[in-house]
Parts: sequence; C-alpha cells; structure tokens
Amino acid sequence: MRQTWLVMCFAPLVGCGSVPADGQVQEQPAALRHAGTGTVLQSPVHGPQLCLGGVLTSLPPQCGGVPLAGWDWALAEGEESANGTTWGDYRVVGTFDGTTLTLTEAPGKPQREAATAAEELLATPCAEPPDGWEVPDRRRAGEDDLRPASTYSTAQPGRAAFWIDRQGASPYGPAPDGQVILNAGFTGDIARHERELRALWGGPLCVRQMERTVRELVAVQDKLTSGDAAEDLDLTVLHSSVLEPRGVVELGVVAVTAKQEAGLAERFGDGVVVVVPGLVPLN
Repeated sequence: MRQTWLVMCFAPLVGCGSVPADGQVQEQPAALRHAGTGTVLQSPVHGPQLCLGGVLTSLPPQCGGVPLAGWDWALAEGEESANGTTWGDYRVVGTFDGTTLTLTEAPGKPQREAATAAEELLATPCAEPPDGWEVPDRRRAGEDDLRPASTYSTAQPGRAAFWIDRQGASPYGPAPDGQVILNAGFTGDIARHERELRALWGGPLCVRQMERTVRELVAVQDKLTSGDAAEDLDLTVLHSSVLEPRGVVELGVVAVTAKQEAGLAERFGDGVVVVVPGLVPLN
C-alpha cells in the first residue's frame, strides 16, 4: 500500500533547518517521537522489527512490523532465541519517519495500553432502575429465550446493535436468573422494537436509539479495508472491527496524524471511526 508521511526531516536525533529568501536559517522541530509496545523480533530474514498486527505463534514466532534502527539486544532483558531468531516483549521509544522507528531510548518493560475491557464494552447503557432490573417473566428469561430476540433484531432494517450484558457472570456458563440484560439498538421506531422484544424476552431489557445501522458501519469498514479510503489518507491498516455497543468502527493502524484523523472525520463523520495506533505520538 502506498504511503506518504508528512515529516519535517529525516534526521531524527537533531533539528533540521530551512533557508528562506532572507538567508536566515529557520529552526524546525525535531521529528515526532512515538512509543509502541509489542514483540520485537529479529530473524535471519530481517533485522529487528516491532511486531504490529499480530504474531504467529510458531517456534520461532513470525511477524511483520516496523523496522527498528539503533536496536541493541545487549540493552534488552528477557529475550528468547530459537533457530537464529531472537524476540521479546518491550516498550520502544523513538522518532518515526513513516517507515522506520529510530530509537532514542533503551528498550523498556512492556506498557500496553489497556484495551477496552469486555465488561466495559458490553455494559448496559440504560440506567438501572431504582429497584433494580425487572424480570417480568422468569419463564422467558433463560439463555434459550435470547435466540428469538436475536433473530427478530437481525431481521430489522434499522438494526444497529444487539448484545448481552452478563453483569460479571462467566461468559462460559449460564448466568443466574435476572442477571442477563438484553441490549438492542435501532435507528428508529424504538417504542415498537421494545414492545416486540418484550414479547419475546422476559428478562431485563434495554433498547436505545442509535445513529447508524450495522450495515452502514460494515460499509465504512469495507471502505477502510477493501476500498481506497485508507490509501487516500496514507494509512497502513493493521486490523478493523465493528463495535456494535458503541456504534463505531475501530481501526488499528501503524500510526496516525491529526490531519489523517480529520480526513477520516470528514469522510465518515465525527466519531464514526475510532483509530487505535500501534505507535502513539509522545510530543
């Protein structure tokens, strides 16, 4: 994929200057520092790279990523080696020119950004009633009763979201009666959808208005991953997913600038695409 990155210069450890018409050198800021956490891997095929976009769990592991300039295994701790490949998990900091991260600090311990926890993502947006969540009909509040509700929601043109809030119960076993909250979102006719779902589901229910259908979000995702949107904005895509509870498309990229984020907002709308960069700017 074609990339064009806007950087001030390619001398990452010093400032650069330009000479205007008056002959006076104008100091420009040094290249922007970025930080990333992940597996650093060096193999007989390539030099040290920060793995972005996943690691194959073979022995030795394999990955693709961003080349690291100035990497020294003597400064790293906890590395492993097998069949000529060396790897380990680290936090790296350096200047990024769109292709290579040139280290400005010794590698540190991993400091992964906390991903959105499942319980946070799946939390029910409706406020809990003062007397707790109502279970109008326990005969229709079991795990099997969720299926017809799901079938109904999926068939609706305005379907925007459908998920289950298990309120801390294990995802691998049945939740106690009344502990499962059915959540559904639609782009219109909320009162009718709530009535229809209530007729199918006897447990706690939260139905809310949302801005975009799942179909619309999938179309955005397709334009970012299969269309020309990412290429037009010079974004290197690592992964993408539709987060129904939030009504957004999450887009994993190598790095992103304010200009690129503005371009996404202009093309798809404010807040529709949530960008998760592998390399996060520090200054």
